Amino acid sequence: MGRTLPPYSRLIENFESRLAAFRRALRAEDKEAFDELMLSLKRHVQAGVYASFINPTEAALFSALLEMQKQLLRQQQEIKKLQDKIATLPKDLS
Repeated sequence: MGRTLPPYSRLIENFESRLAAFRRALRAEDKEAFDELMLSLKRHVQAGVYASFINPTEAALFSALLEMQKQLLRQQQEIKKLQDKIATLPKDLS
């Protein structure tokens, strides 16, 4: 008989539980970042389920990296828009 895998969502919950003491030791602003990171893992549960052949921790960490990359791209786009606006200002204002 083949080995059955626990549901990916349960693996994420277990991962979060194992990090509970770590979270408690964080400063308030770091706890906020930690919580957002855990939410990013949960946003990609479907992809983690679909990719059940990879290590669940790798899938979770990659989900977090994906969310960080998306945020970075949004910030870069916003910076570009602001730079374009600045470029259109009269020279005596910039």
